[in-house]
Amino acid sequence: MNSDDSLVEKLLKVFSLKSLEEIDEIVKKHEQDPASRYGQKELASWVVEVLFGKKAVQEVEKITQILFGSEDKINLIK
Repeated sequence: MNSDDSLVEKLLKVFSLKSLEEIDEIVKKHEQDPASRYGQKELASWVVEVLFGKKAVQEVEKITQILFGSEDKINLIK
């Protein structure tokens, strides 16, 4: 999800069913390394899971790694 860092906590509280403790932990991890976009990834994973299921989350994560990751693309396709 392409959302501003300052909105991560608010969006998680509004759109996820995670506990406040879980959200606080996500926000804490996100603030330690905002460039990793941890909070946005957690929110996006939750939305995809709710709409399309856990298998779709795994597929989206794999596609994201193929498109944007630094790993060997051939090994990811297998």
